Parts: sequence; structure tokens; C-alpha cells
Amino acid sequence: MVLEPRMLYGKREDFEPGIDAIIPLGVGETLRVGVDTTIVTLGSTVDVGAKVADDSEASLEVIDLRSIRPWDKELVCESVRKTGRLIVIEEGPNTGGWGGVIAAHVGTELFGELKAPIFRITSPDVPVPFARRLETELYFPSPSWVGEAVQQFLATDTIPLLWWQTEHAEVS
Repeated sequence: MVLEPRMLYGKREDFEPGIDAIIPLGVGETLRVGVDTTIVTLGSTVDVGAKVADDSEASLEVIDLRSIRPWDKELVCESVRKTGRLIVIEEGPNTGGWGGVIAAHVGTELFGELKAPIFRITSPDVPVPFARRLETELYFPSPSWVGEAVQQFLATDTIPLLWWQTEHAEVS
């Protein structure tokens, strides 16, 4: 089964086809190397995680899972052992999301090595709105909100409320 994030349909980038165009299942990629926290992404959240890392003063390690099943447990666990923290950014809803599997595995295998609770950044548990503005401003995790939440998480080692859990969640 192949899952395609609709949000990436309009994205254009240059690449050279060849052997590197074949991405093996279960092999993630470290996009940014860091020491303060590990950020695991997939699909449309890859760009969000990379932008947050680029804009942050903190040293953030960003991993693109590239596949959900199998997923690169070794890469993720190696990174979390180094940073002691895990943030998972996913565009899907909180309930039943792939990030829960990652969080459960890391929490079970590396509990004693974690410096902070595992932070999952997800979309709300509601149907995806059928309007681009609502999707981008209210439903999917935005780089600006994720950046603020990551800074708060690193400063306090506590999980901040998600944008959709706050009283002031409204379209600007």
C-alpha cells in the first residue's frame, strides 16, 4: 500500500533519477543532525520538521521515516539514545496515528534513557476539512506552531498543548 500526502502534490523539486530514486522500505534518512532532540517525520511533515530545525537555535535531529511498515527502528532509537528526547510530527489524527507506534516502541525500549516525555504533534481527531485554508491554518501542524511548541518543549521538558487543544484556535 502506498500513502500519498495530498499536500505534496503541488511541490516541485529537482532530482536526478537513477539508482538513488529507489527508496528501500524500512530505511529512514537523517536529514539534519542534532543533539537536543530527535524529530521523526513522514510525508508532508518532513518539510515542517526541516524548516523548524533550520529556524531553531537548538540542535535538532530530523529523521524522515520514508516508510511506516517496516519503519527504521534502529535509526530512530540510535538518534533518541543520543538526544534523550523524541518529537513525532504527523499529519494524521492523534488517535490511531503511526506516531503512536513509534512512541510506544521508543517508550518501551528506551524509557530509562529519556530526558523528557515523548511529544506527539498530530492533527485533531476530526474529519479533514474540505477547504485549503482550514487545512493549512487549523488542521495540519504548521511550521510556525511546531517551531514554538518545540522551543517550549525544550525549555521545560514538558508537553505543550497542541494548537487544536487551546481555546483560541481560530482562523486568522
